[in-house]
Amino acid sequence: YLILVCSGIHAQLWYEAGIRAGANVSTQFTSGADSNVETNWKPGVHIGIFGILFYTEKMAGQLEFLYSQKGSVWSDPDYSGDEGVSYIDLPLTARFQVLELLNLPIKLNIAFRYIEGLIVASDSRYYPDPWKNRVFQLSLSYAIWGE
Repeated sequence: YLILVCSGIHAQLWYEAGIRAGANVSTQFTSGADSNVETNWKPGVHIGIFGILFYTEKMAGQLEFLYSQKGSVWSDPDYSGDEGVSYIDLPLTARFQVLELLNLPIKLNIAFRYIEGLIVASDSRYYPDPWKNRVFQLSLSYAIWGE
């Protein structure tokens, strides 16, 4: 016979969900040695929804569904261009509150993020090296639902 004994601490889970929108600036970069392309930052927006599941007062998991505009303004010795790309981002974030600087009972949140692409964003026959996104985001979110 197999006897299983389970014990644990019952945690009170709670959630929040709402909308998020903001501005971002992005550029594209490559690690290719042959690249002589100069890139500059391109402004864009992001908008979507989010959901947060709180495990404790200081730890939570967050999932978002965002429409985001990224790209760059670029030039090389022969050409120049403005490359804009629209994405559906699905960021999954672990949140930990280390310091309790300001904890107001409002459902408004301001976030600043730096995002560096892990997968190839642009591939071209003219530039054989893979290009990836680099993005700074400033966003405002408001929790509409939650306990």
